[in-house]
Amino acid sequence: PSSAQPSPAARVARISILQPAATVAAELAAFGPDTVYGLPSALLEAAEALAARGVRLRVRRVFTSGELLRPAARQAIAGAFGARVFDVYGSSDTKEVAWECPAGGMHVNADVVRLEVLDDASRPVPDGVEGNLVATLLVNRAMPLLRYRIGDRGSLLTERCDCGHPFPLLGVVTGRRADVMVLA
Repeated sequence: PSSAQPSPAARVARISILQPAATVAAELAAFGPDTVYGLPSALLEAAEALAARGVRLRVRRVFTSGELLRPAARQAIAGAFGARVFDVYGSSDTKEVAWECPAGGMHVNADVVRLEVLDDASRPVPDGVEGNLVATLLVNRAMPLLRYRIGDRGSLLTERCDCGHPFPLLGVVTGRRADVMVLA
């Protein structure tokens, strides 16, 4: 029948961020998404391109992942899309390690990953103290990762979230600790 609802998969569009921001913006505007998920930097560029076209998308929610979400970027993305921004923390190897709930807590996916915070000598640090994030995946049988150093720094928190979810909370992830070579 003609009144049948399209399947949820029919309302999904994958838009490559490897295109110019103006192309990404045009595809977003044409699709009219309810929810947007992407890298913070790519969403900021798309938002600027949408603004340049005079288009303001109104979405219900925005999810970011893949980069450190700084407060200024969160605010700019929320303003550009007119929606609340929820961050998802993970890596290519571990997938989603933690997710932000509506109350603002960053919940560790404790049913699929055991997350530890260690100092530079691989000793556990107290809750609330920043250190190296180390993950053990509990569900990946194809490629087991045991005490895998993600490469990011963060902390685990002792307090519970106002949302009532029982999973532990991840403190602020301060990003990668990496060697850098500065050229002339």
